[in-house]
Amino acid sequence: MTPTKAYKKRIYESYLDSGHLKVDRSATVPPDPARHARQAAIHRYFPKDRDARILDLGCGFGGFTRIAQDLGFSRTEGVDVAESLIAEGLRRGTNNLFVGELMDTLVGTSDATYELVAALDVLEHFEPDLMMDVLDQVQRVLIPGGGILIHVPNAGGLFSGVVRYGDMTHEWAFTDSSLRQLLNTIGFRDVEVTEDAPVAHGPKSWARLVVWTVGTLPVRLLYAAETGRFRCHLTQNVWAFARRPKALRSAS
Repeated sequence: MTPTKAYKKRIYESYLDSGHLKVDRSATVPPDPARHARQAAIHRYFPKDRDARILDLGCGFGGFTRIAQDLGFSRTEGVDVAESLIAEGLRRGTNNLFVGELMDTLVGTSDATYELVAALDVLEHFEPDLMMDVLDQVQRVLIPGGGILIHVPNAGGLFSGVVRYGDMTHEWAFTDSSLRQLLNTIGFRDVEVTEDAPVAHGPKSWARLVVWTVGTLPVRLLYAAETGRFRCHLTQNVWAFARRPKALRSAS
C-alpha cells in the first residue's frame, strides 16, 4: 500500500509541538471550539444503537473519538498514522486508539464491519487517486446502509484559502458539487452537504450565529442573482454525509 509521504508524516508528528494544533496539553479533555458542532453531527448522523461499531479515520489525538465515546458510543475506534498524536490521545484517557496507515487499516478490515466511518479533516490530505481508493475501501467496510461522515475544506467559502492553505499537507478543497461528484462516483447515495456554521449553545455562540446569518445574507442574494439559486455554502469547511447502498455495484 502507498505509505504516507515522509514530509507529511514529519509534519503530522510535529502537530502538537509546533503549535499547529492549539491544544492545552495539561488538560485531560481540553476546551474544543468545535466540540458542539461535532456533538451536533453525532446526534444527527450516528446510528441510534450505542453499541454500533464506529471508525474515526485519521483521528489525530482522538478528539472526535472521545466525544463519541463520552456520548455512549463505546465501540468507537480511532486510527492515525502519527504516533505522537495517538500517544497524546491515550494519555488523555481516550480508548481504542491505534497507530496505522489509513489505507492499510481499511484493506485489513473485513467487509461490512462498521456502521459508520468518520473522516474529519482527512480527505483533503490525499491526492485524487488515493482519495478514491480510500473511499472505495470505506464503502466496502461499511455495512449495507451504513454511513460516512465527512468534514473538509470548502473551496466555495468566503475565506476558502484559510483552511485549504492552512496546512502544508493539504492537497485539495471541495465544493458542494465536487464532493457530491466524488461520493456519487464511488457509489455512495443519499449525499447531504451542509455548512459548518456556528452552533448555538450559549450567549456568545448565539451572537456568532446571528452575525453569521445576517452578514452572509447579501452574499447569498448576490449568488441567487447570478445563478437563480439562493442556497450556497459559505463556511470555511463543510460537512457531508452519505450512505453505502444496500447492495454494492458489481465491478466491471
